[in-house]
Amino acid sequence: MKNRLFLLPLLAAFSIQLWAGEMPEGYYAAADGKSDATLKATLREIIRDHTAIAYGDGTWNVFYYSDRDEETGLCMDMYCDDWKPFSSPGSTPSGCNIEHSFAKSWWGSAENDAWKDCYHLNPSNTTANSARGNYPLGNVETPTKTAGSLKIGKRYSEEFQEYHFVFEPKDEYKGDFARAYFYMATCYGHDLNGDVPDLGKTSKKSELGWRKDNKDVGSYYAMRTLDDANAYLEFMDWEIEVLLQWHRQDPVSIKEIKRANAVNDFQGNRNPFIDYPCLAEYIWGSKKGESVDFSKLKFTRDDDYLSLPDADKCGCSNEITEPTVTAPRNGSAIDFGTASVGETAAKTIDVAGALLTQDLTVSLAGANADQFRVSTANIAAAQALAGCQLTVEYAPTTLGNATAQLVITSGELERSTTVGLTGACGFHALPATNVTTTGFTANWVDGGVESYTLDVYRYESKSVAETTIIDEQALSSASVAANEHLSISGKTYYDTGSLRLGTSSGDGTLTISDIDMTQGATLTVNAKAYGSDNSTLAVSVDGNTLETITLTSSFADYTVTIPATSATSIVLSQGATKQRVNIANLLLKAGGTATVKVSVEGYPVTVNALSHDVTTAVGKDTPVYYTVTPQGGETSGEIAVTLNPTTVIGRTSDGTPVCFAHDGRIECDGDFRIYDLLGREVTRMNGTLRGIYIVKTEQTVQKIIVK
Repeated sequence: MKNRLFLLPLLAAFSIQLWAGEMPEGYYAAADGKSDATLKATLREIIRDHTAIAYGDGTWNVFYYSDRDEETGLCMDMYCDDWKPFSSPGSTPSGCNIEHSFAKSWWGSAENDAWKDCYHLNPSNTTANSARGNYPLGNVETPTKTAGSLKIGKRYSEEFQEYHFVFEPKDEYKGDFARAYFYMATCYGHDLNGDVPDLGKTSKKSELGWRKDNKDVGSYYAMRTLDDANAYLEFMDWEIEVLLQWHRQDPVSIKEIKRANAVNDFQGNRNPFIDYPCLAEYIWGSKKGESVDFSKLKFTRDDDYLSLPDADKCGCSNEITEPTVTAPRNGSAIDFGTASVGETAAKTIDVAGALLTQDLTVSLAGANADQFRVSTANIAAAQALAGCQLTVEYAPTTLGNATAQLVITSGELERSTTVGLTGACGFHALPATNVTTTGFTANWVDGGVESYTLDVYRYESKSVAETTIIDEQALSSASVAANEHLSISGKTYYDTGSLRLGTSSGDGTLTISDIDMTQGATLTVNAKAYGSDNSTLAVSVDGNTLETITLTSSFADYTVTIPATSATSIVLSQGATKQRVNIANLLLKAGGTATVKVSVEGYPVTVNALSHDVTTAVGKDTPVYYTVTPQGGETSGEIAVTLNPTTVIGRTSDGTPVCFAHDGRIECDGDFRIYDLLGREVTRMNGTLRGIYIVKTEQTVQKIIVK
């Protein structure tokens, strides 16, 4: 490829993966220019889709990395000054439990994965946790008691003309709690405000919104009702005032940044109000009604953020006064994924700057810099000011992982911009060619080595003893949470003695994970249809539905046999959307069938080329498989080959097929061209074909089905 600089308009920010704890470049691009409710809704779309951590041991595993003091090994408890030591990831420090700073009773506990989001979960002294109850955050007017480092007491509510309880943390953590509340209201407000579980009252879910049915639940005093003209704000005015006050007085700290980075590593999403503190002002504060311009906001990962005076850490004005590269971000990274020797993976990134008068120099550094290329070594200042694009390529020469750094600098910049580059050189086998009833050609990519080991084999089955892995009766929130193999997602609800997949507003799933099914398994589910729903239960393994069970209105046992597989998870879901399913009992036994790999006679064999003809599998109807191992490298994934040519509709006069098709390919004895049924030539697509095609050879014109 020729080196060239692509001078294009600066478009929407590109997506590249950053080092652990950081965010992709352009992560908030969709929110730029938005305001008020639209801004909040857009931020929700950005952060809502994330990995839900299993509540309990999974949560404590996150806490070990997010809330452990690196110097002392103690658990940094924001509810108590008597910190306890962590012993290992997943362990619970003595006298501590998991505290929901945004009380789960405000919307109905485990009905939504909000209850296990680590951005608002904290390790807490059990006594302080209990004393805090489900009270909202607030300034305590008259403390009635202290617990740990918390003050608990009452404030007078002008809205309700009465006193109610609030809790107040230490000054150094008030901003942390406020930004957790902003995050929860943004990430889950749409889900929870108007979609809380049925609490046994006469009101329907859609009428309840945040819990307002009980004065003993803090949301009664803190949260808005659905009929409020500004319901999107979620919090009542007094609570907004408190949260903004704390947010401004206690700006983002290094502790909070490190904690957010650790949570991001597990959940894969960000807290916008930690990254860009000023966003809270655009939704709830002094900038309501204004459209946000991210180029003017202070980013808390910038090198100078922590050295700013507290008054400037709100981040609402980030005026550029010195020559600066604004894109890409310093410290970001590009992940090229996997490429093979001889292949090239390319990424195009935006380059932009402000107040530049000198050209930018682009260079590569690091241990594997020779495996990366850039489209130019020089970018004119005018080009960067206007916004342009730079192509970066990864062209591996050896197997394994490669790392380097892209460095952008000039004589007038206070600092250079460094972007991490990562790529992996993988090896893989290619689909077989020349497949006939008598053999095939095995193929693979260039691994940059002298020799390869080719193994050709079949699978044979034998019976083995079964082992009970799961035996859960009368599923409940406690039993699911306590079972290391079980987790729920989406919309679920616990009826008495059973788990319901799906609610009136959405679908849910139950996942059984970390199961060894290499010797097969048997799953027995005791289930029924919910109410009058036409319910079916889908059982899936590795994304493929094994069976869809039609349920009746009464609980009954259904058994599904799972063939031997390398997959480790089973997913139970509704076979039809909005048709709810109740599951009472689960019985999973592993074993029953062991699959043994048996090499074909004469294999494995050492090969010095990139292909090898296989003819020893003649006459077998069952599939054969092959893997290839490069010298000193890891074995490729397996390639399946079925030795039977696909049906040939047209034949020569003597009845002998001139061509045959298999696995997306058409092969002929001589030269040929392939056309679709509209007469368009598709020869170049050979290898990815499916359907009916016209094949023209020197002898004949044939119609061939490719399966």
